[in-house]
Amino acid sequence: MASPSKKVLILGGTGHYGRNITRSLIRHGANVRLLTRNSENARRLFGDKIEIVSGDMEDHRSLEAAFRDVGRIIYAYPPCR
Repeated sequence: MASPSKKVLILGGTGHYGRNITRSLIRHGANVRLLTRNSENARRLFGDKIEIVSGDMEDHRSLEAAFRDVGRIIYAYPPCR
């Protein structure tokens, strides 16, 4: 498990896979940051247990904010068919 002092960035954390991964990390005491286009949905799902960065993969500013001080990154999108 990642050190609680190092943030774990989740990309796709409000989707089917990402919700389960994020909840598991929270249960294990990880310091979680989520990059999301829908911060209201993320807040509804996880409350104040995570840090939320609003943005998306095509916005360089939101990516810079999301990646700052991150120790690990989890890409939680399902594989393409």
